[in-house]
Amino acid sequence: MQQIAARFNEFNKDRMDVVWMHPQSDEYKNQKGIKFLDQQSIIEDNHTGKFWVLNYQDRQNPAVARYKDLLDNPDLQCVLRIMYDPEADYGDKVRPWFYFAKDPIWMDENCDKFRGSEKTEKLMFFKGAQNVGGRKHILKIMKDKAPDLVNKENGSTSRDDYFSMLSSAYCCLGLMGVAHACHREIESFAVGTPVIHRPYRNLYHEPLIPNVHYICAECSRNCTIEDLVDAFIYNFKRIKNNESFFNKVSQNAIDWYDRNIRYPNGIDKTIELLGIN
Repeated sequence: MQQIAARFNEFNKDRMDVVWMHPQSDEYKNQKGIKFLDQQSIIEDNHTGKFWVLNYQDRQNPAVARYKDLLDNPDLQCVLRIMYDPEADYGDKVRPWFYFAKDPIWMDENCDKFRGSEKTEKLMFFKGAQNVGGRKHILKIMKDKAPDLVNKENGSTSRDDYFSMLSSAYCCLGLMGVAHACHREIESFAVGTPVIHRPYRNLYHEPLIPNVHYICAECSRNCTIEDLVDAFIYNFKRIKNNESFFNKVSQNAIDWYDRNIRYPNGIDKTIELLGIN
């Protein structure tokens, strides 16, 4: 987030203060005495007292009540949320945002070299923590039902090796973690590896369209794990040999990433969404 703050400060030319919150930080009070939760960034106009909030909490959407004091403040201009559930009633000042890369400048400098990597076997690839979101259980069932369709990598690795594996994978298996979306899917977009995912519950400023930006494993919002696994297997089998489709999804995802997230486009887009001028 320091890179993002630097970009804002360059844009604002010291007219505004940017306060970047972290999960273990103390609560922050702005000049109006409003308390903010952690994992939020507060941008304050030193001259007018107006402020904007970026909420990058990578969790399921918290109770709307946690925003009440914030939203009632007349100086609040808007809140941009990474985790935006279109079925939640946030009010007019809360708007959908999108993910940032964990290291925006590194990703900008390196993602091109990973794009176009030679693909490995036609498998769904997963590498990540398995102790959240029921992932371990889902992966076990998938391995039992379709052992020839899933490649699960364990253990830690370097960043370069991780992106080499991700970019050479035929398809990234998108599994919920602590939230409905995950950095892994955004990283897959960056390197051009198509993602297979259940219908996205999370809404971004530019929506992700099923079977345009990602391969949709169609299932209901409250489906069972067995039904979800069956949806992954059925939809992957259905299109795994359609390389033209895979290539289109890959390019659409790259274009979406470059427009919305790639440094510095993502930061410039954020300034536009905030309405700061």
